Amino acid sequence: EEEIRSKHTLIRRLLSREYRKYDNVAIVTEDLRQSTQAIASAYQEEDTKENANLVLVKNTINYKSILDRAEQELVFDERTQMNVEEEELRAALASDKKKFISVGRFSKEKGHARLISAFETLHKEQPETLLFILGGYGVLYNETIRLAEKSSCPDSIFIIRYMSNPYPLMKACDYLALPSLYEGFGLVLAEADILGLPCFSTDITGPKLFMEQVGGYLVEDSREGVLDGLRACLDGRVPEKLNVDYEEYNKGAIAQFESL
Repeated sequence: EEEIRSKHTLIRRLLSREYRKYDNVAIVTEDLRQSTQAIASAYQEEDTKENANLVLVKNTINYKSILDRAEQELVFDERTQMNVEEEELRAALASDKKKFISVGRFSKEKGHARLISAFETLHKEQPETLLFILGGYGVLYNETIRLAEKSSCPDSIFIIRYMSNPYPLMKACDYLALPSLYEGFGLVLAEADILGLPCFSTDITGPKLFMEQVGGYLVEDSREGVLDGLRACLDGRVPEKLNVDYEEYNKGAIAQFESL
């Protein structure tokens, strides 16, 4: 719904037709059922089946691969771009400062602008902190760099674009922030948890149900909410570990898939 409203790259009528056409339409979290139903029935005079073809099939989470790849050497690809020299980035990662990381494409919905703004306030309170933002595609990479440069702590914000293996970078950090305005699920929360990083998310559709079920930390969907999450990490209010057994989680996801 938000993609349609904000980007105009998806056509509601086309999605509505496609969602009704197939025997099963899989949603990866129960959070998405309401919006998917609304789109599917948008151009249907009668919805007698009540969208019976909508089924929940969670993503599997390859935690073993994540752990294995995190142990590999930190390598930057030929196409990796950064707002600093590689030596400066590596020195920051090796420092004793508390390091926050956010992972997501450079698009408005990922909330990088309000994360940088919130971090500015935190950095004034706690100068021994660093922020890393890692993304792949997205049109706002240069704009994100400009926001970092214009901030009150430009030397403490690191912007990285493209890494084929992001997990060594994530593992080198202390906390993960998900400041998004909307998400499908927020898989990076599980990835951070697997790597031992306390993590928090804005209270939005997608991550909300997962975080509630596993005892995660949710913050208000605002700049002030993100700031609360950053402070909560340093204060020890964010759980060190989510209450999830990834082996059992995967068994449940596979069972959902096989039930089709």
